[in-house]
Amino acid sequence: MTLDTVIGKYNGSYYDTYLISIGGLKSELNSENPHNKPVYTAKQFCDRRYNTCLYHFNYDPYTGEKLDWKEIKRMLEE
Repeated sequence: MTLDTVIGKYNGSYYDTYLISIGGLKSELNSENPHNKPVYTAKQFCDRRYNTCLYHFNYDPYTGEKLDWKEIKRMLEE
């Protein structure tokens, strides 16, 4: 997996919904702007038990690669 791997559908503010990659979510988490910074942590985004604004995919829709959410969590926390 790379930072360009698509991991899910991100529901932003109001009607702003888009596909997000690992790198895109990482930049959202590290945003300096408090209006764009999500209230969830990387651990919460990767744990399906939390009701976050991310719809998790099991496979990358472009490459078909199976997503390993433990590895994604590790990459987000680096």
